Amino acid sequence: MSGTPPSTRPWAQPVPGRPWSTGGIPDAAALPVTVPVAWLGRTSTEDAQDPTLSLPRQLRNARAALPPGWVIVAHFYDVESGRKELRERGNSLAHQQFQIPIPRDGSVADLLDEAQRPDRRFAAVICESIERVARRTYFGTKIEYELEQAGVALCAADEPIVTGPRAKRATPTLTRRVKQAVSEWYVLQMLELSWDGFIEHVSQGWNVGKPPYGYLAEKVPHPVPARRAEGRTKHRLVPDASRAPAVTHIFQLRGLDKLGYDAIADRLNLDPVAYPPPQPTRPDMALHRWSGSAVREILRNPKYTGYQVWNRRATTKGGCYNDPKDWVWSPQPTHEPLVSKELFDVASTVARKRQGSRTAHGPNSHPATRRSYVLRSYVICEICDRHMFGKNRHRISYYACQVDPNEHRESPWFREHPKSLWVREEFLITPVSRFFATHVFGPDRRTHLKAALEAARVADGPGDRTAKERAALEQAVKAIGERQARLIRTLADGGPDPDQEKEFRDAIRQEHATLGRQRTELAEQLARLEAPKQAVHPADTAALLDALPYLNIDLTLVPEELQRRLYNAFGLEVRYSRPREEVTLRVTIPGHLLDGLVAVTRELDPWNKESGARTEVLAPDHGTRDGQSRQNRRIRSHSLGAPGGEPTMSITAFTARRARTLRLAAVGLTAVAALTLTACNSSEGTGTESEGKADSSTSAPADQTSGSGGASDAKKGGGTEQAGSSKDGAKGSEGAKGSGGSGGSGGSGGSDNSEQEIGPCDINKLTVGVKSVQRPVNYMVLEVNNHAGVDCNMPGYPILKFGEDAQAATPVYEDSKPQAVVTLAPGETAYAGIRTSSADGSGQNGYKATSLEVFLQGSDDSKSVELPGGSVYIDETAQVTYWQSDLSNALD
Repeated sequence: MSGTPPSTRPWAQPVPGRPWSTGGIPDAAALPVTVPVAWLGRTSTEDAQDPTLSLPRQLRNARAALPPGWVIVAHFYDVESGRKELRERGNSLAHQQFQIPIPRDGSVADLLDEAQRPDRRFAAVICESIERVARRTYFGTKIEYELEQAGVALCAADEPIVTGPRAKRATPTLTRRVKQAVSEWYVLQMLELSWDGFIEHVSQGWNVGKPPYGYLAEKVPHPVPARRAEGRTKHRLVPDASRAPAVTHIFQLRGLDKLGYDAIADRLNLDPVAYPPPQPTRPDMALHRWSGSAVREILRNPKYTGYQVWNRRATTKGGCYNDPKDWVWSPQPTHEPLVSKELFDVASTVARKRQGSRTAHGPNSHPATRRSYVLRSYVICEICDRHMFGKNRHRISYYACQVDPNEHRESPWFREHPKSLWVREEFLITPVSRFFATHVFGPDRRTHLKAALEAARVADGPGDRTAKERAALEQAVKAIGERQARLIRTLADGGPDPDQEKEFRDAIRQEHATLGRQRTELAEQLARLEAPKQAVHPADTAALLDALPYLNIDLTLVPEELQRRLYNAFGLEVRYSRPREEVTLRVTIPGHLLDGLVAVTRELDPWNKESGARTEVLAPDHGTRDGQSRQNRRIRSHSLGAPGGEPTMSITAFTARRARTLRLAAVGLTAVAALTLTACNSSEGTGTESEGKADSSTSAPADQTSGSGGASDAKKGGGTEQAGSSKDGAKGSEGAKGSGGSGGSGGSGGSDNSEQEIGPCDINKLTVGVKSVQRPVNYMVLEVNNHAGVDCNMPGYPILKFGEDAQAATPVYEDSKPQAVVTLAPGETAYAGIRTSSADGSGQNGYKATSLEVFLQGSDDSKSVELPGGSVYIDETAQVTYWQSDLSNALD
């Protein structure tokens, strides 16, 4: 038939104006020719029906219903669900698993493709019943419509097949639509009844599927006599004595050490006898070792908590995981748990928290790597909630957060995020160490706990920052809703140009979808903010705290590997908030991991100082600036706890930068106490590449300061910046053509004017020296002499680094700040006093420094200075004054 010209085949083209008509199909009684027909069959998934029986039956019934002269010339069939999306139909290869005695010309998709061709082999399509085409009415009628548009009628063996140009179609069409609707209703009803049956099945504690690794199946005879007679059973889960310990160990490695899947698998493979590898359903697929995917499957299975859980994975779409909110849990535990639910919840959050970060300590494997970052994976940008990455510039380590407009433009935080955020590593490590020394391992930790619980009660009032954050989120959600409403009104009004109507509507729909995603993210943030806090029980939290040993230790002296093990065990988070000028330190002591925490802390014993010694980290009170007292400083609280019975204690601290002083507001359990610790008296701990928003076009990063500062390098020409480092701002005064821009408080860029502003001094054009003095005791004086030939300003105070291993710069003595910036004419000298240690010997954490490196604020350049006598003793009471024009003021 394929060689017959189209003009001799009356079924080749649809009847003009009547695509639904069967007039294109020859009347079997009027024409003695053979009518070619394609058969369409479908059976459900291979585990629900037997295709070797169902498909031959469908073909037999379809052939028996054909009028005389109609012959089946092509066979199209699939083994797949009829509820699939139409675009997904015909992709199944399940028919290859069976020896079906019917030749196959293709799938339903191939049938539709051939129907559109002028040389198709058939004039009509027949199926056993119309529901075999699709189980959803919409898809069934769509297939029928596409065939009729091509001039191909869709017939069913259980319906009358009428032919001829005057055939009645009204009643057969009504009958077909009723059958399709009833078929869809029946499927939905069966799905709902089956769903309810599975829920009851799970509630009674019966397991569905193969027992997970670590459990065995305790078989019970089936309660239905007929099925029991067939030998069918149900089963519950009981622990496997040889494999259950491996499951518990896996969750502990994940929850305590925060190891990745492959790292856990490597640990287990070291002892395959104690931790037997899992056996797959198909023995020929066994690896005989642990793999990262096997570990992942265990960590994602909630049945290890003792609850029966069903509907974790979809039966369609490749068996992907369903959203956890769609899982069906038994109301109560039904079998012996191998891990607590609290530990399972902790392990479930590790992947999100350590996304994009390596498990191992030390430098990565890249050949260009020169150093590692001890706080890698712990520092988080508060604006975008992403991990900040390590960056080294001029031998100074930072943690930075940068945005990519191409990737992040649609994120709700994009407009508020500067192009780049920077914070120096040394100004984070020292507060972390002091925090652990006082509030976790210190002898006064119970005192901090008591104060913290009281602060938590006070800070939860309506004036708390949480209320402001809630109001801001509600306002943002409302604003997005209003924008969506305006878009809908614009879409209803239509575009100005009818020729571009489709592009206009598509653009509005895309913008509306983008706003919808932003609104969903903000709503989730609001829901987390409004989630009820777990009640704090002082007795429980105190018991957790008392279980930890007392340690007099400086973590900055502990090897990086052990530091990271400790930080992982305590779930350290260091959150940097650029808008609030704060750094939040948070650690958690979960009761279900307490034994592991104690074991990790015991590894610190070699660095524990002598018994009875006490680390005093509170710097002497030299007052505060602008008349602000310690008691008036802002305090905040955060209560964290694990759901369930076991107590969890969260310790939070804020490091807030006030003007030019970086301070650590120490806190206790679940709250912030009204106690301020000086962490580092320097404004150079943080920085931004742009004080503008993320879409600003700005330039060089600010290596030092978080304040705005300066303009583009005027030596390189004109142009302006939103912000840069004070160093860059100073360069504008060196006389370039064009505008150097303005940078705010960190200094102004110069311009091509006759009267130029005085810029900051360049340390390379200064003579720098240090000498001892008799009075006061344990003091030195730093002297700098200007030999640049022009006037220059000495910014703030010197940044001093005593010793190559120093983790932080020497804090500043705030009361020494002069009324005006010290300006040095050529040949003049500026002074800064240095207290190296306490006069009475009460200072702790002392060490002998054999080198001194001096930096100026706003500059990466430095000078090494020879110390008097070759070395000097430094303890934690060391301080430096602001630059002074008179020596007596530096020593006052």
